[in-house]
Amino acid sequence: MPVLGAVATLSKDPGLSATAVELLSSYPELELGLLRGSRLPLVIDTPHRAADKAVWQRIRRSPGVLDLAVVFADFSDAHEHVE
Repeated sequence: MPVLGAVATLSKDPGLSATAVELLSSYPELELGLLRGSRLPLVIDTPHRAADKAVWQRIRRSPGVLDLAVVFADFSDAHEHVE
């Protein structure tokens, strides 16, 4: 399973930022950290790389999300799952 640590940069508009946090918290593949200013740490845990890519794209298209950056990636068990 791919596990990624990422940081989402959210809008500085409080309404858009709150919308983004609410929406992202509804994604079962995500675990949200504490919002610090406009930065929101995320853990993305998916069953395979295709799902990881789909979640990544969904996050980037979410209202209030300005940017998304990977800070950690673990694909150590990728050889165990053939897609």
